[in-house]
Amino acid sequence: MAFFSNKTKTIILSIIGLFIIVRLALPYILLKYVNKALSDMDGYHGNVKDLDVALLRGAFTLKGLSIEKENSNIPVPFLKLNEIELSIHWKALMDGAIVGEIIANEPIINFAIDSTGEEAQTGVENNWVQTLRNITPVEVNLNLVTINNAQIYYKDFSHSPIVDIYIKSFNLKATNLSNVVNQTEKLPASIYAQGTSIGGGKLIFAANVNILKPIPDFNADFKLEDANLTSLNSFTEGYANFDFEEGMFSLYSEMIMDNGVYDGYIKPIMTDINLIKKGSDKEKSIFNKGYQLFLDVISEVFENQKHNSFATKSPISGNTNKTKVNVWVTIGNTLKNAFIKALPKKIDKEL
Repeated sequence: MAFFSNKTKTIILSIIGLFIIVRLALPYILLKYVNKALSDMDGYHGNVKDLDVALLRGAFTLKGLSIEKENSNIPVPFLKLNEIELSIHWKALMDGAIVGEIIANEPIINFAIDSTGEEAQTGVENNWVQTLRNITPVEVNLNLVTINNAQIYYKDFSHSPIVDIYIKSFNLKATNLSNVVNQTEKLPASIYAQGTSIGGGKLIFAANVNILKPIPDFNADFKLEDANLTSLNSFTEGYANFDFEEGMFSLYSEMIMDNGVYDGYIKPIMTDINLIKKGSDKEKSIFNKGYQLFLDVISEVFENQKHNSFATKSPISGNTNKTKVNVWVTIGNTLKNAFIKALPKKIDKEL
């Protein structure tokens, strides 16, 4: 600094010192800002334990995020997140837009019903897109979302045993959500996800979406293959009072949405199934014996004997105000699988 006067040196050092102070204080300021935004949600309240800032990357990372339902008896949080990073997507600047990206690591999401059966934790009360905007100090359009190693649960504490089904190792990547590239495409955004369900089923979801519309247009495929049905016994015991002694489950679906009108189908397929009335080994009442006989008859009559499968295909159509499930086609497909031709274990690619 020999070339600068003492006054200039003082100014430069003051600027550097001010920058250091701001940099040290910024995480605490942002942490307070984020926690204030998380306290203003509808029906939920949240908290972040720690926050890191990376100025050069235009990013900040939230650590130890937890969101719980207000005044709730549900013993698990709605969202528990190890780490989430929000940053500027610099590559999008080449396309003339300032957009952001999110990377969420190891989130745990709990959809739940309390022990009385009267209170549900679904997240529908709050506008989560608006919450995400509120915790971002700079107005940025979201363009890229990555979710790594998520766990998604459905728990019903009003039943004994507790109904507990889940998807683990769930990974998702959504690109071009703000339509920065491929602006002429009808469905410019792409979403792809995969995971492992309870019972070891393999889940894959793929969709093209126009998420910028008030009611997004989309074309989506979903499949869940080869889940062990015995893993669902807490669910069937809680809601239907029977167990699966053995069997495998797969589910295939296609769905399209265009200007609020949707069309699609759901195709469940069960193979090698054996149903048993809950407690039937100990209870010898006429009712229990009759119920067990009913389950045996149903599973045998509607099972394709050659392929040992129970399946149907249920068409679903309608608009955002009304849903129509074609019951007669569903029944017809059940009978077709049982007596004519087994439904194939695949997405039909008919939409």
